[in-house]
Amino acid sequence: MRLKPFFILFVTAVIVISTSLPGRAQNAPRDPEIVKEQFKTVASRLDAGGDLLVVANIEGLLKAYIDQIVQLSSLGFAAAASAGGAPPIDNPFERISPFLDKSGLYAVEGFGMSLVPREDGLNDAKTFLSRDATAAGRPLWRALVGFKPFRPTSLDYIPRDAVLAQTSTGEPAQLWKLIRQGIREVGTPEMAQGFEASLDMMAGELGVSMDDLFRSMKGDSFLSIQLSESEEITIPMGMPGMEMKLDLPSLLIGVVVENDSLVTALEHQMTKKNMPVVKSTVNGVVLRSVNLPIPSPIPLQLTFTSHAGMFLFGTTPDSVKSALSSAKKKNGLVTTAHYKEMFDDLPMENNGMSYMSPRLGRLITEIQTKSMQGAQGMPGMPPVGLMRNMMGAGGDQTSASITLNRKSGIATRGVTSTGIKDMGSSMAMAPMGMMAAIAIPSFIKARTTSQHHSCVNNLRILDAAKEQWAMEKNKSDGDAVEMKGMLNYVRDRVMPKCAQGGTYSINSIGDPPTCSEPKHSLR
Repeated sequence: MRLKPFFILFVTAVIVISTSLPGRAQNAPRDPEIVKEQFKTVASRLDAGGDLLVVANIEGLLKAYIDQIVQLSSLGFAAAASAGGAPPIDNPFERISPFLDKSGLYAVEGFGMSLVPREDGLNDAKTFLSRDATAAGRPLWRALVGFKPFRPTSLDYIPRDAVLAQTSTGEPAQLWKLIRQGIREVGTPEMAQGFEASLDMMAGELGVSMDDLFRSMKGDSFLSIQLSESEEITIPMGMPGMEMKLDLPSLLIGVVVENDSLVTALEHQMTKKNMPVVKSTVNGVVLRSVNLPIPSPIPLQLTFTSHAGMFLFGTTPDSVKSALSSAKKKNGLVTTAHYKEMFDDLPMENNGMSYMSPRLGRLITEIQTKSMQGAQGMPGMPPVGLMRNMMGAGGDQTSASITLNRKSGIATRGVTSTGIKDMGSSMAMAPMGMMAAIAIPSFIKARTTSQHHSCVNNLRILDAAKEQWAMEKNKSDGDAVEMKGMLNYVRDRVMPKCAQGGTYSINSIGDPPTCSEPKHSLR
């Protein structure tokens, strides 16, 4: 659980929402005793005596904020409807707030966060989002985090070379139920009819209805990113001559299913798009792979299968094979020493876990440093060390956390290498970081544009030199050009160079000179 961006986002959101409701304190006074009880509820789930303890009472803020947005939207809707003298019509905006209330969104009462340093250099981190206990089983919360904690099956499929992993007990069927209810209860009859028509069309495209597709997915899923320990790739860094090698990455997604609806839908879609599906068998499990004709430094061979009630989808066949092997041999990520150490005292029965290994932290730092080095020399660019501080590059960043859905709210517990100094530095440097984030692409774009114009100018010089040489030598279209003679008409008699590393081809008389950089041309 990397807390820096989440902490800043949360504090900013509270300030924005609070300041956008200036009349709230006067118009809706709060019972001090209730406020104290809500504070105690949140604080009891956190750890005091550390570097950070934040408790925010946000009961009613979401509703008040959304009501203001709805009110403004309704005014615009009414104005548009009456612009041509049209009679009042059904206003769907008026139904948004009641629907969100029924879904459970307004049950949120408070939020808290604590951070306590440990002797091993890590930090114990906790958050708690308190909510009305009666809303625990409503569709919104079941869609987000599920219901009762359990030990997820999906955990066993995550390969041991995963550097980022997340599991979830959120229920897709509840999410789909919420979407369907929203269209039906908030939208107009015309919107509902159009939505149903689109579902019928999608059923034809996929070979299975969306209702059946979502019903087939259970509340047990995972997403992971792996970095190979044996294969490397080279990727460009967006600037001439800049590239870096990194371990081959792959993406895996898995979800517990009760039938093969997902496999059927994907296979049906591939067939309709005339994309050949290659089948292979690994220990009795049929893998289906599709090669994507997309130019990319990272190989993409989408592969999917279903095994023992687990649907797997990966960017390479090896990633899916690795997941199958991890489940069969019980030697996946959960068996590695670092994972065990990070999750040592965290409950295995939960509503989701999140994990980031130090290996990924080092890779992120390396990519950031390489990018910053490429930006050096541009006007106003600070030193690499300062830029790294601004962007939060911190070396061996690592984290582990679990989520627990309680009747009174949603709790997270975990450990992180991010400490209060990192948070403070990040917040203090955020404005400079934002400026740098805006400036760097602008400088790169400006330099690229300048280099492009410089190259085109070189091509004009070479073209003019060719014409002068051809006139002197009485050459005609199609004749070859003598390089040494042509350079007599170029300043210093030296072949100019493309600023982006392109190679010039003089070509014959009548054909303009060209550069190997595809966007550099005279015509």
